Amino acid sequence: MRIRSIKPDIWRSDDFTSLDDFGQLMFIGLMNYVDDNGVGKYNVVDFAADVFASHLASDAYGTLQKITEVFGSLSERGMVQIYTAKISGKDVNLVYLTNWDKHQQISHPMKPRFPRPDADSRPLLKIAENCGNLPKTSARNRGTEEQRNRGTDIPPVVPQEGDGEENIQADEIHVEADAEFKQFWEVYPNHDYEEAAIRVFRKVRHRRQDRPSLTALIAGAQMLANSGTEPQFIPQAARWLRDGGWKNKPKPPRRAELPPVTSNAMYNAGFIHDLGQQPTQDDLQIEGIE
Repeated sequence: MRIRSIKPDIWRSDDFTSLDDFGQLMFIGLMNYVDDNGVGKYNVVDFAADVFASHLASDAYGTLQKITEVFGSLSERGMVQIYTAKISGKDVNLVYLTNWDKHQQISHPMKPRFPRPDADSRPLLKIAENCGNLPKTSARNRGTEEQRNRGTDIPPVVPQEGDGEENIQADEIHVEADAEFKQFWEVYPNHDYEEAAIRVFRKVRHRRQDRPSLTALIAGAQMLANSGTEPQFIPQAARWLRDGGWKNKPKPPRRAELPPVTSNAMYNAGFIHDLGQQPTQDDLQIEGIE
């Protein structure tokens, strides 16, 4: 993501003002998403994670579906070009903001990461097929999604039997160990049930209220690691995250156990016993030491 300047005339552009509020917000987000050459990797999930993280937390499927629809609308209006290009011998789906040089004037642009569309580029005809694997929706939303998709190129997505809420959430966001979770996981002592930990970690990090910082989570995990408790006796990370374990205060260190206090009489008896074990002068003469 990059810092961009927005020219005032964009708010009078017919193409831009014809978009709904979400579409306008998404177009501005695209300016931050693409590189200094105006090109970015076309993957709806990656784009959503960068630009619409809070939307993903509240309605992941609806957000991805809406983004895909807006990409299609932007492509139809000629505001973006979505295409496939060869990079290092592999086909990569890319998106280019049309007339990028008019939108942005960059004094010292960084080296382009991706090529702009040219005669060899192939337009991506079916945008929905290459949006980063749209996830499954839940059965309660199936009718709504079929109505939304009617008349578009996006087929209704049918959920698989047995999908629970947590599994849908995991599929929707495609939670693999991202950079933040990896930092947390390296510190947290108990490494049981990593997939469950990933799901809860993402929910906690993207909720709107009482959202902890990554620093707070790592500090809490480090506190557990420093406690001296065996990992198997530390709560699983998913439970610790759900219960707000990072809010716990450090436990006071255990006081070292002092040896039992002995009486003077016992001390004297021990001293006399030890003294009796020392060799006498006669013993030393017999052994030839003296």
